[in-house]
Amino acid sequence: MGQGYAPGSCISWAVSTSRSNGAVKRCVTCSACACRPAPFDAIYADAARRLTGFITALVTVLRAAAVVNVDETTDRIGTTTCWMHVTSTRLYTLIHASATRGAQAVRDAGVLVGYRGVIVHDRLALYWQFTRAKHQVCAAHLLRDLASVAEIATQTGWATGLARLLVEINTACDHARAAGHQVLAPSHQRSFAGRYDALVAAAQAANPDPPPGRKRDRLQRESYNLAVAFATHRQSILRFMRDLDVGMTNNQAERDLRPVKIHRRISSCFRDQTGAERFAHVRSYLSTTRKHDIPAIAALTRLFNNDPWLPTHTAA
Repeated sequence: MGQGYAPGSCISWAVSTSRSNGAVKRCVTCSACACRPAPFDAIYADAARRLTGFITALVTVLRAAAVVNVDETTDRIGTTTCWMHVTSTRLYTLIHASATRGAQAVRDAGVLVGYRGVIVHDRLALYWQFTRAKHQVCAAHLLRDLASVAEIATQTGWATGLARLLVEINTACDHARAAGHQVLAPSHQRSFAGRYDALVAAAQAANPDPPPGRKRDRLQRESYNLAVAFATHRQSILRFMRDLDVGMTNNQAERDLRPVKIHRRISSCFRDQTGAERFAHVRSYLSTTRKHDIPAIAALTRLFNNDPWLPTHTAA
């Protein structure tokens, strides 16, 4: 052991870390919590150090993935906001801790720089900066936005129509996959695209320019901006229809961020940036190994026996 602790102590830490009991997690997963024993903190630091090779291999595998899901959420370092950025697939999870939410934080994570696959995201401006990649806008976020705009009487028709259309397209894609098809039937694609264009035209007609000297109010801006998004990002909204390997939503990334949200609720904050980074790396390891049906206790035992599990094949 690099910190002078016996392997048995580290396995005890592994058992504690793999349990779901909130009181135990407060002590062993929070680098800021005052009740965290110093030996556990040192063992946690040693675990993160041992994961250097895993993180390098994980970034390489994710860069080779045809599709990645991305998202971000907040945590705390003392009284300061920090950001946890996730890049994930069905089999792999990379969580990166940063002091910022911007594109540089995502670049520092290492996956999206020069990435040429499909990024599934929530339309946050920073992701459009990765111009070599293709994009899929998360339809779950779009459906929530459409539901909000549909409450405005003058916008109900097109907003409800687009929401129903997105769900219908997704159902057709699910049926095509279940039938073993590689693509959705071209005739269906043409029909869906035509209906999409008609509804977007209706959205634009329902949101004309205001009279000279007047500005749009909050509700008018909300509906106008959404109509513009559907017109501007047509290809990135409908990509899941044309490529059945692309999902409709980035729900995978949101699920992979749940441990961060649990940590914030239970432990409140990290002590410092280093603690946040350790947490991100350990959670990346545990999430990825779980996706490969390796229990947390087994994965952590391998880690402390100098045999960490490593990704060895193309991401999915």
